[in-house]
Amino acid sequence: TDIRTIRKCFEIEGRGNRISLTPERLKECARSSIGISSSAEVIQIKHLTAQIEPIEEQLTEIDKKIEEFSIQNNSPIL
Repeated sequence: TDIRTIRKCFEIEGRGNRISLTPERLKECARSSIGISSSAEVIQIKHLTAQIEPIEEQLTEIDKKIEEFSIQNNSPIL
């Protein structure tokens, strides 16, 4: 992000407490704390999310079936 864009976020109208963090310092901290430097880690995360998504869909389907069965059987589960 351009430093001018960050500076606009730091502009405060009126009276009020100013923060001691500068836009430059924020950008510097973000470089070292945000993001993944390794392309192998990026690939690994993509594969993990690809594995998680179908499992979430299966869980949603199972939850629906449980709800259907409990309604049919007047079960107190719900």
